[in-house]
Amino acid sequence: MSKTERTFLAIKPDAVSRRLVGEIIKRFEDKGFKCAFTEALVTQANFTQMGIKVIHHNPDLPFNARIREPFEVGSRVVIRGIIAQEAKGKWSVNIIKNREEDKDLALHIEIHLEENIIVLNSKHDGKWQDEVKNDLQLQAGQKFMLRITVNKDSFRIKYDRKVFEFPHRTPLEAKCTRLNIRGDCVKIRKAVLIPKDENDESDDESS
Repeated sequence: MSKTERTFLAIKPDAVSRRLVGEIIKRFEDKGFKCAFTEALVTQANFTQMGIKVIHHNPDLPFNARIREPFEVGSRVVIRGIIAQEAKGKWSVNIIKNREEDKDLALHIEIHLEENIIVLNSKHDGKWQDEVKNDLQLQAGQKFMLRITVNKDSFRIKYDRKVFEFPHRTPLEAKCTRLNIRGDCVKIRKAVLIPKDENDESDDESS
């Protein structure tokens, strides 16, 4: 019976600032290793000064990632993936405001493949608020990009070329702590957390 071993790889700040993280991981994957989990540990000051993007490649679902401060006006989350060949079921994205997932969600996005709808909602003190439903055109095997931008009064949600605004239902100053993605009907290729004023090819329509 084969034994699977795990090891730890730390990438130093200078390599991060030189944007070499992807290349370093790729070299290990080219040797047959599999990246099971990635996490960026940086101070708030370094996050702002270095413009660090936290990138997760091919994460397994359910997926949880810490949101490092500052998560503020201008911050973005970009998720790229592909819908499964059997386009059934639903998948969701949550921006969580504390450590208890079932208590407070600043933003809940749920995409229903069979119904071709996107549902937007929030949860406060364990209680769901009013749903907002919009139509989408979804197809099996379709690639997609979901982009969430933090604006002053709302979240701007863009699914491919359709744009939706969802007002902040709790103060934006309340700390968002985690990004959560769930579902078994999509394959996530990349999830990127981008600080304000930072450009990224994942946020480009042509990429």
